[in-house]
Amino acid sequence: MNQIKLYISFCQVLKIYLITKRFAPIKIALVLNLRNLLFLTNTMKIENQQYTTNFEEQEKKQTYEELIQMNQLLLATFESTDNGILVVDKQGKIVFFNQKLVELWELPNEVLAGKTIQSISEFAKEKLKTNKNFFDLNSDLCQQKQIEAYSNLEFIDGRLFESYSKAQLVSGECVGIVFSFRDKTQLHQSKLLLKIMQKAVTSIHASIIITKYNSEIEYVNPFFSSLTGYSSEECIGKKMNILKSGLHSDDFYRNIYKTINKGEKWEGEICNKKKNGDLFWEFLTISPILNPKNEITHFVAVKSNISERKLNEEALENSRLQYELAIAGSNDGIWDWNLRTGEVFLSPKWKEQLGYAENELQNDYSSWENNLHPDDKAISKAYLKDYLQGDYAHYDIEYRILTKSGNYRWMRSRGIAIKDEEGIAYQIAGSQTDITAQKQSEEQIIEAFEELKTANEHLDSQIEKYKEVVKKLNQTNDALAESETKYRLLTNLSGDIIIMHRNFKKYYVNPAIEKILGYSPEEYLKFSRLELLHPEDKLKIQANYLAELHEKKNKKYTIDFRQKHKNGHYVWISAQIIINQIDASNFITIINARDISDRKNYELEIRKLSTAIIQNPSAIIITDTKGKIEYVNPQYTAISGYSPNEAIGQTPRVQKSGYHSANFYKNMWETIKRGEIWKGEINNKHKNGTFFWEFTTIAPIFNEYKEITNFVAVKTDITQLKNMENQIVQAILKTEAKERYRFAKDLHDGLSPLFSTIKLYIKAIKNSKNLDEANYFLQNLSETADSAIDTITEISNNISPHVLKNFGLVKAIQSTINQLIPANTIQVEFNFNSIDKQDIGIETTLLRIVNELIHNTLKHSKATKIKISLTQEDSLITLKYSDNGIGFDVQKANEHSTGMGLKNIRERIQSIGGKVNIDSELGYGVIIKIELFNV
Repeated sequence: MNQIKLYISFCQVLKIYLITKRFAPIKIALVLNLRNLLFLTNTMKIENQQYTTNFEEQEKKQTYEELIQMNQLLLATFESTDNGILVVDKQGKIVFFNQKLVELWELPNEVLAGKTIQSISEFAKEKLKTNKNFFDLNSDLCQQKQIEAYSNLEFIDGRLFESYSKAQLVSGECVGIVFSFRDKTQLHQSKLLLKIMQKAVTSIHASIIITKYNSEIEYVNPFFSSLTGYSSEECIGKKMNILKSGLHSDDFYRNIYKTINKGEKWEGEICNKKKNGDLFWEFLTISPILNPKNEITHFVAVKSNISERKLNEEALENSRLQYELAIAGSNDGIWDWNLRTGEVFLSPKWKEQLGYAENELQNDYSSWENNLHPDDKAISKAYLKDYLQGDYAHYDIEYRILTKSGNYRWMRSRGIAIKDEEGIAYQIAGSQTDITAQKQSEEQIIEAFEELKTANEHLDSQIEKYKEVVKKLNQTNDALAESETKYRLLTNLSGDIIIMHRNFKKYYVNPAIEKILGYSPEEYLKFSRLELLHPEDKLKIQANYLAELHEKKNKKYTIDFRQKHKNGHYVWISAQIIINQIDASNFITIINARDISDRKNYELEIRKLSTAIIQNPSAIIITDTKGKIEYVNPQYTAISGYSPNEAIGQTPRVQKSGYHSANFYKNMWETIKRGEIWKGEINNKHKNGTFFWEFTTIAPIFNEYKEITNFVAVKTDITQLKNMENQIVQAILKTEAKERYRFAKDLHDGLSPLFSTIKLYIKAIKNSKNLDEANYFLQNLSETADSAIDTITEISNNISPHVLKNFGLVKAIQSTINQLIPANTIQVEFNFNSIDKQDIGIETTLLRIVNELIHNTLKHSKATKIKISLTQEDSLITLKYSDNGIGFDVQKANEHSTGMGLKNIRERIQSIGGKVNIDSELGYGVIIKIELFNV
């Protein structure tokens, strides 16, 4: 009889707890006495028959069923949460844990079999990044040194948990501890990925513009400002038409907006205007950014400067005109590939076969390779390679290729290679014929088979998923027989919102609602189910979810939606919803919801930046701290020839050309490992063995602990520009040689007669008989000297270093090195970074000093190696020159003004406002450092 009274008393306490939530003082006591509760439940079944004379049958049955329902309700609540829950008593014995804890910590059965916190603690030590034993908090909490504790747990494998621990007190004495763990790995990784993408976008050598849906500019990267002259502040909030050149018609712009507003990407060439009024050409890619509802929220524009290429294309157009006229009437597409230079020509008909206009597809090997059907790519490339090596007499192959509309068409390609005297092919050309009609019947059969195969695979996948859901559902239903008191106390500790419905009407919400949405539990319960939903999400939930939730009981659903905060803004919520059917007319709904606003914001930023990276005309590489490649964008493959699968896991060493010294790469690595940005030109090797030049920027990426986690490299192919520069430089050098000859002749023809006349006047003055005669000769001497000075000034003004004027100081020094130093006689290492344009007088002075230093090294030092570096940091320009020659005594050289012309060097540097330091001694070479502030 006493046991029955105790049971009824216990049920009454549980009712009070559900209504008032004032059960905290004894909640752990109830959990720790779980076995007693189960015993009482079983005893109730027996005594339900034994004491029928003392209690009404209906009251006993109702009390028992209420207890079972409460047990089922709270067990389902804590099995639906995304938090791992662990409850231990004061001695460290495990009282309760949910399945989420097992999944988060990946706990094996042998660890759980220990049934103590010590077994979990030992297992965790090997998983955590730090040696600190997190579960040592058990001792501090039990001894009431602190009541609750927060911390972040970082795992060796990169996972990150947020933990919360709280001691449970009864009459002021600790009886146990509740641990709660939340997985924050995805949010942490999203933050790091966003930081990497932001670093990559700011380093890209192309203009990046992000606009809102109404074309209002939201972001521009530094390269855009340097190219157009508009600062970020001048652009933000403005429309894209600030760049309009007036060259294109209104229909041109209408077509752009029509395309992107349909959610499609637009690509093409466009002429724009800089802030100073100059016109320039760009290749523009505009991609829409969609939110989870497939609505356009932003546009990302990636623009590469193609002004130089446009000029080159105009020059090449004339040379191709006759050739294109010859093939214009052909139904076959014509292609031509120069194997030495990598240059590819694809005729308009070839592009038309793929559905492209002439300017919509690049003349590039990748236009063929990247569009090959995956099943045909390896075979087609291998066949081409074997033919070029002489394994086949004819090049004749059939393959499928992707068209602009997204369909594959069958093509037959035939060609012939041109070989040199050694039998090595250096050019191949041929034609491409559309044979789709001949292959149509076979293709349809293959496509039907593939579709059937895919459908079967999808069906198998869905069956396996359904089995898994059924398995988890059965596990949940089995666990519903447990006692509610083990879990109910944990709802108030959860950082997630927990809402309970009975027959789809709210009757309980935990205190977390106030932290996330600003409402107290009492305030929130007054709203209807849909009242606080965002209008767009309300329609979606009404249409897609409510009817299904009413029809399908004992199911688990997840849905993301926006809910209105008390201060008026909307918060993104991810909710797990479970409906448990108690009987034919009673249902319990448990909603476990968490704030995912940060994740949604990160996902939007990542979508915008990833589009800019993928569409960028520069190659982008992301490596780990050891240089191992983790990501490459499509342009990397187009430039280097290596596919992502071939590149990822390798290091950039696979592209080493052998052009640069070991010190060159050592300096690069030392710079970026110091956390600094490295910029420079690199000669690399294509996968096919050809060499090409890239302008490269490498920047380090830091985590929140200021540790370098990755490096981002942005690489622009400048091979064509380098080749054109070299050709122009050679032409200028030849011109300068002719000018030097002319200047020498001018000096001889112009000055020699004048100096001869001056000598005669001097001799006449010495032999003059009187003062008047001497003054006469002196006057003539003065006039002749003035004529000589004017002639020298005129000739010197015509002497101008053309390479310096046209290409800048760096290219002029490179030309001087190539011109003055015979091949294979002495090793020269020249390092430099980006230098601001200086006054021509300053650049000429620095160039002539380098010229004089090289002359002296070659003439006097007996050196085998020269090092030259030209760098700029902020406004300081530094020129360093050193050799490993025999050296000299600096003091003696200063006293006698001999040696390397030190006085001349110092005077020249002082004349342009700089300072010089010269360090040398016999047997140790020379080191000269010149510093000049950029004015």
